[in-house]
Amino acid sequence: MKKNLGPFERLIRLALGSASLFFVFIQPEWGVTEGIVAIVGLFLLLNALSARCYLWRWLGIDTRASAQCDFSQASD
Repeated sequence: MKKNLGPFERLIRLALGSASLFFVFIQPEWGVTEGIVAIVGLFLLLNALSARCYLWRWLGIDTRASAQCDFSQASD
């Protein structure tokens, strides 16, 4: 699958994923909520590091700057 996340979105996902995992690991006890937050945080980190999001692909969203400014198929 080709990359579909832009640099700003990757930075946001990296920050949210890191903050989520930090929040989970400072908790003295884990429950269902912490487990869900840990899974979501892990997926956000993986998305940020790989620049790929399967949900965005399924929805047809591409936030890379080169994908937004592609006028090569425009005709008169």
